[in-house]
Amino acid sequence: MDDNIFDITIRICGRPFKLSIPRAEEEIYRNAAKLLNQRIEHYKGKFEVPHEDIMSMVSLEFAVEYEKLLNQYHQAPISEMNKISEMLSKELDDEETTEDGALGND
Repeated sequence: MDDNIFDITIRICGRPFKLSIPRAEEEIYRNAAKLLNQRIEHYKGKFEVPHEDIMSMVSLEFAVEYEKLLNQYHQAPISEMNKISEMLSKELDDEETTEDGALGND
């Protein structure tokens, strides 16, 4: 087995899940399982619905957060490009104004 692969057991809703993961990602998996269990407990405390419904609500919550992060990630470069474009346009406008003034002085 690869030295970088690590076997762990995480618990979700009290059920054990054995995983083989990159050793460097152990903390990420454990934190993710902890967060998942916290969200499940939150919904269990608020709603008396079947376990599958709670899992669906938690899955939807995480999927929405994931989509928001993707949207932010994809919008950041566009926002930066717009700022650069505005700066270049301003510089070009300023340069044209300066050249027009210089031509009028001759």
